[in-house]
Amino acid sequence: RALSLDPKSAQAHIGKSRIYQFEQKWQIAMTELALARKFASQDTTINTFWEEAFLNRELKQYDRALKLLAQALAIPQTNKSRQAYLYFQRGETYSRLRKLPEALQDYSQAIKITSALTDAYFMRGLTYRVLNKSKEAIADFTTVISHASKPQADAAQASFASSLSNAYEQRALLYRQI
Repeated sequence: RALSLDPKSAQAHIGKSRIYQFEQKWQIAMTELALARKFASQDTTINTFWEEAFLNRELKQYDRALKLLAQALAIPQTNKSRQAYLYFQRGETYSRLRKLPEALQDYSQAIKITSALTDAYFMRGLTYRVLNKSKEAIADFTTVISHASKPQADAAQASFASSLSNAYEQRALLYRQI
């Protein structure tokens, strides 16, 4: 309906792409993202890069995902939370490629931008664990546990709670190893 009112609505094309992704119609989803980028403002262009990068990562097209994330990060941004999330997503892509130093760098950059991104602490902790850096991994899992124990003011902060049991489990495994 939104596209019938405004065929150039970038946000509506992004939404339509998500529906096609849910239906596993990958090529049509990509086409919708291309249309979204064609009509997008600078702010929405960043979203289209992120959406397409995420889709490519899930389809194991990692090189394309990294290229799109780099393009999104190259656009000047005022939204620091989104910028942190882009670094986090690129870190996850590097993790899947087993490029762990690059993943650590991006997780750390995401945390530097916003300490509220629990998933970055958790994934960095997992990466440290794989690299046998137990002390650093325990510190990150402890941060997740610590933040999850506090009252959560908003949805971004509430994401800490979702990683709580996994953080306890990972930290316990490390303590057992030590």
